[in-house]
Amino acid sequence: MKHLFFVLLSVSLCLSGKMLCSADDSNGSPVTPSTEIPAADSNAPATDSTDQTADSVFTFEKNETAVILKEAGKPVWQYNFAMIRHENVPENEPRLLAGCYLHPLYGFHQEILTDNAPQDHYHHHGIFWTWPHVILHQATGDVEYDLWTSNTALRQHLVRFQRQSVDRDSAIFAVENGWFVGPVTYDNQGNIEETPIMKEFVEIRTSPAVTRDGITGRILDFCLTLIPTDTAITLRGAENKSYGGFTVRFRPFGQKGKSDFITTSAGIAEDDMPEKPLEWADYTSWFDPETQNWSGATIFIAPDHPDYPPTWLTRFYGPLCVGWPGVIGQRFEPGQEIRLKYRLWIHDGKVSFDQINKIFQEYKDGFGK
Repeated sequence: MKHLFFVLLSVSLCLSGKMLCSADDSNGSPVTPSTEIPAADSNAPATDSTDQTADSVFTFEKNETAVILKEAGKPVWQYNFAMIRHENVPENEPRLLAGCYLHPLYGFHQEILTDNAPQDHYHHHGIFWTWPHVILHQATGDVEYDLWTSNTALRQHLVRFQRQSVDRDSAIFAVENGWFVGPVTYDNQGNIEETPIMKEFVEIRTSPAVTRDGITGRILDFCLTLIPTDTAITLRGAENKSYGGFTVRFRPFGQKGKSDFITTSAGIAEDDMPEKPLEWADYTSWFDPETQNWSGATIFIAPDHPDYPPTWLTRFYGPLCVGWPGVIGQRFEPGQEIRLKYRLWIHDGKVSFDQINKIFQEYKDGFGK
């Protein structure tokens, strides 16, 4: 089946004429809304064409389970839209299959920054966004699911591709996913027949690598929009820790000392930090056991984020977890939009608190202008 993509340069995701996701460019400027794109066959999702200008450094590639973004021929990230079997996870584990996440994320020496289904936490998948407490308020009573560890019947599935476009300044990739209870079935057009309890719109806008003040970096802007469908839903983070939401699971090699790992808007982390309000957090390590080059990435919270700044859980073994809404749950009614924006700044080498904070303040000051 040939999949249909409507693409415009510098565009954002919109559904039924209503803007859902307005990712910000490097200056914080909003992008232009376009139109909804018809469903693609999620059983064989493949992007057959990309809107591309001749001078773009970006290209998209696809296979049966993932879309890969490359810059100047080298992979930048891979988005896994299909339910993938993880070989290191036991067969009887509910976490054996997972999809709708980004991994690998690459550094500038092609080192892999993220981890996927590690032995310590099978449910950690590169860059992902899940919640441990998802409470469905049904007329017959509340039912709670765990999207974080996948030990209940709730799963994320691809519903349709929305956009795949590149130009001189960016590459934009957007999909619609859904949160489904139980197995899903497909009609002869490749559409899921069941209704999700939550619609999930994901937009990732990637900017080319640039070197500034001696630091090479690349920006990924994420915009997540969640909309409950027929029933109100409460989202809540983990007790005493707050995790639940946008998460990056890093994949460091070796132990160089805690002072070399996590830097936050509150300073250099000296220990794991649960329930800590932060504007940003950075994880820097050496990810390649052969070269031992230093690299890392910083998560910036967008200034228009709900309950800004949200609480976090940071841990030295790899995860940086934005915990929103945190340990106190929030209820969302059917049709209510939940919009969450994050900027990921990938950098080569070590960076100081002052260097990161300068870049964050420029992002914050220019946001929306």
